Amino acid sequence: MKDKKLEDLLRSWEDRQERPEPRRLLAQLGQIALILLLILLVAWVYERIDEIEDGLKTRERPIERIS
Repeated sequence: MKDKKLEDLLRSWEDRQERPEPRRLLAQLGQIALILLLILLVAWVYERIDEIEDGLKTRERPIERIS
């Protein structure tokens, strides 16, 4: 009786070791997606900073008055 329970327990443990749990895989995919979104956000912010700096450079020139 105990041997049967031990065998079942060992078999179920081996099955869990062979294939990862779906929740764990989903959590890892979610983490990867968040990291990619963070990278995209940082790239977008740097792009916006460049656009703002370019806009400021064009404004540094004195505006000529129309007479």
